Amino acid sequence: MKLTAGIHMTPQLSLRWLTIACFEVRVGDFSIVIDPCVGASPATDFGAEVIERADLILISHGHWDHITDLKALTERFSCPVLAGELTAPSLIRMLNANPADVYPMTPNLELDFGGAKVRALFARHTNQHATLETLSRHLAENPWNDTPEKIDCNFYGNLEYRDYLITTPSGLKLLFWGSNATPEQIALVRELRPDVALLQYTKQKPEELAELAAQGGIKAILPHHMDLGQAPEVYNARIDELEKQVRARASGCAVIHPERLKWYHFGLGMYAQ
Repeated sequence: MKLTAGIHMTPQLSLRWLTIACFEVRVGDFSIVIDPCVGASPATDFGAEVIERADLILISHGHWDHITDLKALTERFSCPVLAGELTAPSLIRMLNANPADVYPMTPNLELDFGGAKVRALFARHTNQHATLETLSRHLAENPWNDTPEKIDCNFYGNLEYRDYLITTPSGLKLLFWGSNATPEQIALVRELRPDVALLQYTKQKPEELAELAAQGGIKAILPHHMDLGQAPEVYNARIDELEKQVRARASGCAVIHPERLKWYHFGLGMYAQ
């Protein structure tokens, strides 16, 4: 979907995609950063310095392509970090952080940070169809995993995943989601009924995400994580197919072709800047 200039109301929610699964989300003057891996992405020529503010950081899981800039951001902004309860101790050791700054998020735990509410959701990493031995070898071969603490984080990244539901004070709901469209995930999204969804689009089939949108009553989808292993001409064609499938199954849902660093604003309507 190509967004044109719309009614420029004060948005209830603004967000921009940086690369892979990293987003900057603003609810008024409250800023949330999700999965900060920017400078290590092969698809960008900028780093985490483009992130302007962080009052809260959400970590879906401990794989390198979701946490490489976490230490730099916590040093700049000194803000709370939310992660799964298994991953949290490894993150504390990796960051040499104050344990009070890392929140172990159990499934369905919702915390109100004033600027927004954040609910942790149980999820699973997309199936890599590999044994633990194979996964461990791949992690050890990655040059970023140069300490036992980083290897530990990445190990738990295979096991533990947290999606998040962010709710604004006005009630607008943003889903950050990175799983397979399994029956339990579809049932969960059907219950949540988010307004806007940031959906991982790597191994997922377009018809699966379209069905997720239809079941969940989602009004707008912004796909992500395509750029780590796919060229723009490949993933943009896949987004075109996703849009086609969504039109067939969930006609009230818009699919946005994300552009890096572009702000998208949501409220009574939506527009890009």
